Amino acid sequence: MSLQRIVRVSLEHPTSVVCVAGVETLVDIYGSVPEGTEMFEVYGTPGVDIYVSPSVERRRERADTRRWHFDAGQEIIVVMNSPSNHLDDSHVQISYHSSHEPLPLAYAVLYLTCIDMALECDLNYEGREDRCFVDKRQWVWGPGGYGAVLLVNCDRDDQSCDDRDNCDQHVRCLQGPEDSCEAYRHVLGQDKVSYEVPRFHGDEERFFVEGLSFPDAGFTGLVSFHVTLLDGSNEDFSESPIFTDTVVFRVAPWIMTPSILPPLEVYVCRVRNNQCFVDAVAELAEKAGCKLTICPQVENRNDRWIQDEMELGYVQAPHKTFPVVFDSPRNGELQDFPYRRILVSGPDQPSPERHGATALGSQGTEYREQSRNFILQGKIRDASALSVSEGGTQRHSLVLLLIMRIVTVKVIPANQDPLEERRGLPCAVENGGPSTLRSDRRELRAQRIPPGAPPPTDSASPCQGPDFGYVTREPRDRSVSGLDSFGNLEVSPPVVANGKEYPLGRILIGGNLPGSRGRRVTQVVRDFLHAQKVQPLVELFVDWLAVGHVDEFLTFVPAPDRKGFRMLLASPGACFKLFQEKQKWGHGKALLFEGVVGDERVTTISINQVLSNKNLISYNKFVQGCIDWNREVLKRELGLADRDIIDVPQLFKSERKKAVAFFPDLVNMLVLGTHLGIPKPFGPIINGRCCLEEQVRSLLEPLGLHCTFIDDFTPYHMLHGEVHCGTNVRRQPFAFKWWNMVP
Repeated sequence: MSLQRIVRVSLEHPTSVVCVAGVETLVDIYGSVPEGTEMFEVYGTPGVDIYVSPSVERRRERADTRRWHFDAGQEIIVVMNSPSNHLDDSHVQISYHSSHEPLPLAYAVLYLTCIDMALECDLNYEGREDRCFVDKRQWVWGPGGYGAVLLVNCDRDDQSCDDRDNCDQHVRCLQGPEDSCEAYRHVLGQDKVSYEVPRFHGDEERFFVEGLSFPDAGFTGLVSFHVTLLDGSNEDFSESPIFTDTVVFRVAPWIMTPSILPPLEVYVCRVRNNQCFVDAVAELAEKAGCKLTICPQVENRNDRWIQDEMELGYVQAPHKTFPVVFDSPRNGELQDFPYRRILVSGPDQPSPERHGATALGSQGTEYREQSRNFILQGKIRDASALSVSEGGTQRHSLVLLLIMRIVTVKVIPANQDPLEERRGLPCAVENGGPSTLRSDRRELRAQRIPPGAPPPTDSASPCQGPDFGYVTREPRDRSVSGLDSFGNLEVSPPVVANGKEYPLGRILIGGNLPGSRGRRVTQVVRDFLHAQKVQPLVELFVDWLAVGHVDEFLTFVPAPDRKGFRMLLASPGACFKLFQEKQKWGHGKALLFEGVVGDERVTTISINQVLSNKNLISYNKFVQGCIDWNREVLKRELGLADRDIIDVPQLFKSERKKAVAFFPDLVNMLVLGTHLGIPKPFGPIINGRCCLEEQVRSLLEPLGLHCTFIDDFTPYHMLHGEVHCGTNVRRQPFAFKWWNMVP
């Protein structure tokens, strides 16, 4: 959609203009009017539609129906819908009349040359290109909305290259056309904000657009492209604009997947003392039908906290969906794993599709159904080369200028995203000490096995393949805290809260109480998550925890009824209630921590001792108050009722005035569909069974869930982490398409 162009006519000589098919041209008849004019008539050659708009209040009428009174404020509107075959082959004639003269007082002639030109794209996600009913200058959310979608090209198609595809100026892979990549060159981006399109034979031009950066602070994700037709017929003056067409598209957001979505691949690190744990995770993954990727110790350097290192999400456009790993700013021994191994390896894809540069332009004037495979498909069209005619007619030197506007939109340069300082940062410190109680990270390789295969052996050979993207955010001053590990980053299932639908759920991060001082997630991570728009943030209170992660007191599991899930919350109150019941029935001498095997001896403690420990009881009342605060926030922000929440028995103890789990944290579990990998609590044995395990089974198995208790006591719990902290999962994307929501 382009603005109307105003053309002024003259009584002294004919006027020649170029117009664009389907675009209105306003004819100014007031600049040169013979004296005594009272009325006028307007006629055009076939193919020229002429309308007169008497005033703003009255609707336009066809001009050739009658003679018009010459009143101020009238507009003559000219439209041609088909391109010209020759220069100046159509015209409009205006005759000026007086009631006192039988013949016209004068004539004004306007010669028209019409070209067909547009910057077109797939605006409504269904492959239709109807420019008559949508405003391409707008991007509209919702099921009835429209607008082009562009993926960030953040994977690595060329495995011999050190950088992601969005960090260079090379075209390595095209989405849709079959042409060789070598036929294309970089014409816009970085310092190139405009490009003159050469016009030789009037053929359509095709351009490809590559997304470089995700939405973030200062970049809404909206990018505008303009094509402008310039008139350079007068060599003594600069070129003047004839027509401008604009298309706006949105960069697809990074989307998190909640634990209730079906799992595809499980990640775990093999370290010095966790062989049994890895075997148990492998068995659980086999039951759930998941792939398994193991990082060997030689590469993880004993950093086992793979949940803290990265969050596995995805990006999506109508033609393509692929996973993208968000690398946390926590920089330890696993810091290079998301970039060097996941980015290199990528998932096994059933389709050979690639998502590199995306088409802006296509061959042929007719829309083809297969063009729905392009995110952004545009056309720049004209009727002919419009060369100089032999009769001395005015020369029209037409120039097509493709422009990427950066006046109101921040476009990240192609060679570097200033927020993505991805490698080489030292281990973070907080208040002069380690930023987290968990170990840190570096480099490792991945190995994949099919469901049902025996547990894999460690391998240092990465699988090759693209289609796995990478993104990270790190503060410029490199100041991070334990809250910047991604055990402190979760997402809820789809919810409805306060009349607002959240079809992709809401992101949950931990921080401090509003207005108070303390640890918070670093600003660049919060800005990035907020800018994605489709999963609005909820900040919870976690500064009472030593590690400070939301996965220490909550998780979500699938359910067959109601909302389709339950939220599990750690509950000291539920644990004391359970122990009091067991004590009442004569089991007060039953011991916790019996059977724990490890390098350090663990002292057992009875139910009676727990219930008589006033300090432990008092501290857990404080913990329960902190969890209850978050419970009310979650009920309000996620639209939950108490019946949607399951209280899981759990006790905490104080270390350095912060809370850690007293026994393995039961809610810090691995959710693989209906199969749950739950930390083995080593609770009191009553009638040959752990009463904590039995209580959890009674709460979850009625939902159709299968509970597997995994011994993580020595390799994880003793280091203040559990099963969820030591694993990570790539999951299926949502069936819901993000562009159908209204943020």
